[in-house]
Amino acid sequence: MAEIEGIVRPRPAETEDPKAVEEAMDDLVKERSNSKKKSLEEAKTEIEMEFEKNPFKVEYKSTGVHSPFFDVSPLGDSKLVLVINKDHNFFSNVYANASNDVRSNLELLLFAIGKAKSTARGTAKILYHTELSEWSRWLQSAIEVKSKYKEHKDEDELAVFLEANESKF
Repeated sequence: MAEIEGIVRPRPAETEDPKAVEEAMDDLVKERSNSKKKSLEEAKTEIEMEFEKNPFKVEYKSTGVHSPFFDVSPLGDSKLVLVINKDHNFFSNVYANASNDVRSNLELLLFAIGKAKSTARGTAKILYHTELSEWSRWLQSAIEVKSKYKEHKDEDELAVFLEANESKF
């Protein structure tokens, strides 16, 4: 994604919030230190070496059934951690069942949204926060409905059902 940053139109505030970056890095270091029984300094060095190889990292966490299906933690210098919620049905019904190629493409999509979210300011920042919760709620409902009707071969029937029941989601 670093290669495309010179191509896409820059946003007015194209940098992450320094306080959010510091908090996200501290959280990541503490988690790594606890999970791998390493000192904070060792954990930080290990994480920095990983980001030298790839500025994008994917993690899977249980953040609750009603929490967003994903979020990102900006770590500065265009580094992002994509966190996919293992409790949301997106993880079990879509992401975990996808081929490696589809999973990689889903990650690209979520990283692109996450990059925009992490650099948003003012009302745009509020919009992303609110909409991510809304998208997650809609996605959860749509996945539940689809799983009820997955035996049906006629996808048009599912589309008609979703449109007719839109107010229930």
